[in-house]
Amino acid sequence: TCTLSTSSAAITVALTDNTPTIGDITITGAGSFCNGSITTLTCSVDGDAYQWYKGETPISGETNKTLIINVTETASYKVEVIKTSPCRVAKMSDAVGVTKIDLPTAPALTTNSTNVCPGTVTLSNFKALAETNTVKWYSNADCRQEITVPTVEEGQTYTFYAKAINANGCVSEGYSTLT
Repeated sequence: TCTLSTSSAAITVALTDNTPTIGDITITGAGSFCNGSITTLTCSVDGDAYQWYKGETPISGETNKTLIINVTETASYKVEVIKTSPCRVAKMSDAVGVTKIDLPTAPALTTNSTNVCPGTVTLSNFKALAETNTVKWYSNADCRQEITVPTVEEGQTYTFYAKAINANGCVSEGYSTLT
């Protein structure tokens, strides 16, 4: 048997907005880089998930707080930060630019003199035509041993290597040789 009471009571329901908030998003690591350099963009805000964009296109699989970029072109990047608990909310950052700086070409090399006395050669005997770039000289092809004054002996053949470095510090991919 059920009994129905005719008295009523008021029920009060208090609603609380539990929507998570996302603060201002900044991205560090942007700027200008030599072609082929690696840079890491980092989002300043913690989230439950992330989606990185190149321009307006989502980058497939890039869902971490950081984005590692091999700089081969100039592009803009932004990140969407997503919080999911207790409600889903997402916020997009402003775009930041990553600018590619072209590498200089290897310098063209000529000698100023073919008659060099042993022990007296200096790199000023060689002219590097590298436009507005600086030239660094090396004693071996891996370009790890920079030289300023090579030592030569009579009757020996030597090979010197040169790379160009532009005003931005970018180094030519290849090198030129002078034998």
